[in-house]
Amino acid sequence: MLPAPTIRKFLRESFPGESPILVPRKGRIDWLKPLEKQLDAIERVECKIHVIHRLKGRERTDRLDLTIKPDSSGRRYGDSERFKLFFSESDLFLIGDDSWRRNPIEAVTISGFSEIEDLIRKVVARQDRIRLRDRKKDKISNLKEKGMKAQLTALAAEHDFSFALGQTARNVNLSLRVAGRKTGFHFSFPKGKFDEVIGELPQLIADFEKMARLGITFRTNNRKWQIHQGDWVGDDE
Repeated sequence: MLPAPTIRKFLRESFPGESPILVPRKGRIDWLKPLEKQLDAIERVECKIHVIHRLKGRERTDRLDLTIKPDSSGRRYGDSERFKLFFSESDLFLIGDDSWRRNPIEAVTISGFSEIEDLIRKVVARQDRIRLRDRKKDKISNLKEKGMKAQLTALAAEHDFSFALGQTARNVNLSLRVAGRKTGFHFSFPKGKFDEVIGELPQLIADFEKMARLGITFRTNNRKWQIHQGDWVGDDE
């Protein structure tokens, strides 16, 4: 879901409020059907007529539910933008945000189909920018993880330990096994501290091995990390 200030900006830019459309209550469904068809035909857009009955059918509200979907190849697929196109008490045709937000976004008047198309273009362009940004972040993250793994692999061969590596947006999650033990030491640290941690790792391994020989163990586990870590490197198994 895009930030509320972004949606407000798009609504303000796409719908200047000139020559607003007025549609009398009678025949609104027939009036909405062609618009529904036009909007639903746009790529990545889903549009459906929504009829709401209140007070046992004595009051009826006709509107269009408009959903703009992100590119399915993006990791944020599912974060669609939802809008409602509806009528005011004075028969003005309005568009407003239909996503759950703590602070509602004020609806604006619609003057023509081209304004709705402009909003869709803006939202799709922003969704695509987010997708490209996420793909770039993922690529950089994967390259960094490969570099980390290469350094740790060389160190593991030199100091005879095995490891499993994972990461979150901010932290490196590292698990170590020393002295042939199958129980591991699990800890995390900020990504920016990786080089410093690597520098301290030989001494840390020596300390862990000493504790292992003394029978010292830590009551800890990495169940929350395990599914996000790679395979163990350096184990015989």
